[in-house]
Amino acid sequence: MAPATPERRIDDPPEPAAAEPARRLQAVSGVAMDRPDTAPRGLVRRRLAFAVAALPAIAAAIYAASAGRAGELRVPASQLTIERAAPGVFMDTVPLKAVATPVATIFIDAPEGGNAEEVLVEDGARVDKGAPVVRLVNPSLMLQAAARESDLLQQMATIKESEATIEQRRVELDTRVADARYRAEVAASEAARQRTLAAEGFASPYTLRSAQEESRFQDERLASLREARQHNEALAAAQRTQLAAQARRVADTLQATRQVTEALLVRAPAAGVLSGLAIKPGQAVAGGARIAQVDSGSSFKLVGALDEFYLPRVAVGQSGEIVEGPGQGGALEVARILPQVAGGRFQVELAFRGAPPPALRRGQSLETRLTLGAETRALLLPNAAFLAESGGAYVYRVDPAGERALRTPVRIGRRNLNVVEVLSGLAAGDRVLTSSYGGYVGHDVLRLDPPQGASR
Repeated sequence: MAPATPERRIDDPPEPAAAEPARRLQAVSGVAMDRPDTAPRGLVRRRLAFAVAALPAIAAAIYAASAGRAGELRVPASQLTIERAAPGVFMDTVPLKAVATPVATIFIDAPEGGNAEEVLVEDGARVDKGAPVVRLVNPSLMLQAAARESDLLQQMATIKESEATIEQRRVELDTRVADARYRAEVAASEAARQRTLAAEGFASPYTLRSAQEESRFQDERLASLREARQHNEALAAAQRTQLAAQARRVADTLQATRQVTEALLVRAPAAGVLSGLAIKPGQAVAGGARIAQVDSGSSFKLVGALDEFYLPRVAVGQSGEIVEGPGQGGALEVARILPQVAGGRFQVELAFRGAPPPALRRGQSLETRLTLGAETRALLLPNAAFLAESGGAYVYRVDPAGERALRTPVRIGRRNLNVVEVLSGLAAGDRVLTSSYGGYVGHDVLRLDPPQGASR
């Protein structure tokens, strides 16, 4: 067997060319075929290690080929949407999905607790003001009210008795004054007669003096009774005022007591459509619990939410119209703006200019459109996904050769559903990437692959 060929090192000089035919003869000779495989495995391992070590350099070379400078990113053109900035008429409108809501909603609460004895109307029925809705029963409350009413009626009777006593006292004093006046007049007449008789010598001085003293006594008695009657009248007037006030209080309390029991029959507070009535016979109802609500008949308003971007531009009185739904084409106007922003949106209430559509129902959705300003000519771009990331502060403008898209600051003005107004940063005919900018953060230049020619 031939001796094994010594192992070569990587840094060994190459063998002479004359040795090549000899190796080829060995490869086809039978002797060479019988020789065991002594391939240089160490050399193969070193070459693999060299290739692995070279991978970072290869990757760097590929990155250098794909990015001409820092801030550039190669993007497939098939993933992009390119539109031109073009002059046009800007329709200053905004779409709004609104929900029909009653203009006024009055809630019905149970003034007193009890068990539902009878439900007198059905949910969704139209009711008049004062119409019975639910009858409640509360035996304990009714007994308390009856006892209270009895006590109040007794107080009323006492007041009446006091008023009768005052009147009786007045009549008595008037009678006594009248009697005293009569006696005083009789005594005065007798004293005058005795004085005449005494002057003619027909009456003794004693009789005259007695008649005069009786007359003075009756005059003093009359004066005293008149003074007592006057004092009694002043006192009676004060007592009547107090009794009248007390009677009013008792009457009010009595009415309130009766209303407690009357409140067990729950009535509709206004005319309209009853909704939310879920009470069943026998169900326990707590005092103050919500029973139902009454919506204001066929009077509706529309309520919708807009993006907070439009908050400074929406004003009360602006016009709108129904685009889709009952009453399509009907005129609307902004009636109220709720400026509180929640989740990036604020609420707007719209009123109908005229009667609401007859087919409109509570909770029904309508597509509407608000007019925020007059039609004007402007440089326009599509209202597309790029605004979500840029916020309207910049765009990627495609260069004339169509090879790169450059980040360009712009100023965006008004928006509607389809287009946005470009105030500065672009010229008519400029091509702009309008697809999403989500993966381009930190890159000022996008290299388009393949380039998009100027004809695109």
